[in-house]
Amino acid sequence: MEKALRWELQTVMCLAILLLLSIIPSLLFARREARDGAVRDQLAATKQKLEEINNQLKYYPLTFDASPFEYVVTEKNFQEALGWFLRARLEQSLKPISAFDYEGDRNYYFRISQIDGQTLYDVCGGTERCGAPPKKD
Repeated sequence: MEKALRWELQTVMCLAILLLLSIIPSLLFARREARDGAVRDQLAATKQKLEEINNQLKYYPLTFDASPFEYVVTEKNFQEALGWFLRARLEQSLKPISAFDYEGDRNYYFRISQIDGQTLYDVCGGTERCGAPPKKD
């Protein structure tokens, strides 16, 4: 009787361990995806700050403190940036894409790229379209 109980307990423990081992990768994936979503939201808020500066100055500045992100000017004219993008690093390995984001009232061009094993997420503005086709009105 005691031997059968021990066998059942070992079986239940093995099944519990297998269940945990099968769930952990999914939980880690979901955690990385949640952190990447927070980074994208933070980048959208940084873009909003840049748009507010554009509304005040009537042009995009050549320099802008976008930390912890990068602000890269791709086209300029004297004191103003004509094309630019904000860049963030993501944890998930995503397929490269360039598109226009209609979701969540963001309405901006974005690009996901893989450079040196890192996933980069760019939000583009001004004349910069991140290589995406023009949006359809």
